Amino acid sequence: MITDKLRVVATLCKGCGVCAGICPCNAITMERDFRGIYTPDINASKCSRCMLCTQACPAMPINGMANTAIRQIRESDVIGPCLESYSGYSATEFLRYKAASGGIATALLLNAFERETIDAALVVMPSATDPFESRAEIIKDGQKLNKSLGSRYMPVEYSKALKQLIQDNSVKRVGIVGLPCHIEGIKRACSKVPKLRKKVAFTIGLFCKQTKDLRFTDMILAKMGVKKDTVQEIKFRGEGWPGAIHVKLKDGSAVTYPYEKFNSLWGTFSCAPISCLLCTTPMGEVADISVGDAWLDVYRKNKIGVSSIVVRSKVGQMIVDHAVQDDQICLDVVSISKILNVQPRFVVIVKRVNFANRLRILCLIDPKISILCVGNQPTFKNLSRYMEFLWILGMCYVTSSMLFRRLFPLFPDSMLKILSRGTFEVLKIFSKPVIW
Repeated sequence: MITDKLRVVATLCKGCGVCAGICPCNAITMERDFRGIYTPDINASKCSRCMLCTQACPAMPINGMANTAIRQIRESDVIGPCLESYSGYSATEFLRYKAASGGIATALLLNAFERETIDAALVVMPSATDPFESRAEIIKDGQKLNKSLGSRYMPVEYSKALKQLIQDNSVKRVGIVGLPCHIEGIKRACSKVPKLRKKVAFTIGLFCKQTKDLRFTDMILAKMGVKKDTVQEIKFRGEGWPGAIHVKLKDGSAVTYPYEKFNSLWGTFSCAPISCLLCTTPMGEVADISVGDAWLDVYRKNKIGVSSIVVRSKVGQMIVDHAVQDDQICLDVVSISKILNVQPRFVVIVKRVNFANRLRILCLIDPKISILCVGNQPTFKNLSRYMEFLWILGMCYVTSSMLFRRLFPLFPDSMLKILSRGTFEVLKIFSKPVIW
């Protein structure tokens, strides 16, 4: 993130690229490190001090979304704005099968293209030159959306796509898909950049507990026995549900690895950027529509894919209704309680109410953060609130360490499941005083 003194705090930066995308002076570029994580680099000689970069930054919570002293949590406090909630999937079998879960996001965009609600879409695509890079691109032909199907478990920034969107006068209305941090940054940018605001028709936010850096991909390839320099293409998820990693090698052969065998790494926070541990909108609360996996018991035996959908605005409801009317998607109304129970609910709550304490702990690790802290250094009041984050932070460091990554190919799948489940059980113990 960028502070009001134009200092970059890399530890807190979401790497979304919104700051660089809306900079009117082209003073900011996004730099990518060996982990694939992006951070802004500021050319002070070009900067006009307009401060749009800091005003659009999603690193700090908005509208009091965090550090709320709540004793009895209402569902509306947890889920954010919600007009209706569903489970559903694309009526096109190809989309549903190829997508990570249900193909709802792609189906909504395709229908919006057909109705001419939008003339472009901003989506994440695999790089044409680097199998270990994802890029945000402006798509003007709905049929090309097929290339964006599936998940991309690696960092991605939106700066070039946003800059193109602002400058390209041929684009009038665009539908945007992104992680919660991308959507939050774009929403903030829209409030400051009128030209961007006029072009954004609607946004679709993807449920996200955390992203992964490139070390995660290295771990999976090592588990699969695949050398990195032999990879031509890699696809995360898709090809049924919950899907698998599909790796195409340069010699023309292919290797797959089931998603269920690496799903446990989400529970251990392995290879997650520190900024992900400070997220307060894991369910895309600021988007018009939020979409994620439907991990409900009734769908667990489904091998094609079903999505959870939360409609958050009138615009979002209109987009969903149009797709239903045109037989592009199939929906069933499902209670928001059921969706929350599989996220899980307590994780979402803790991210909301414990943000400031998590930030204070990070002050001890990175002195640059101290200028942002409310109350600065931690106190021993409400010790459980600090223990909750220390546990998460500790697990993140341990499971991201070189030793863990080197031993990972030797770990049996059962051991990973036990480690993940144990992490969450301990987290629940520390979280109870935070929540209640």
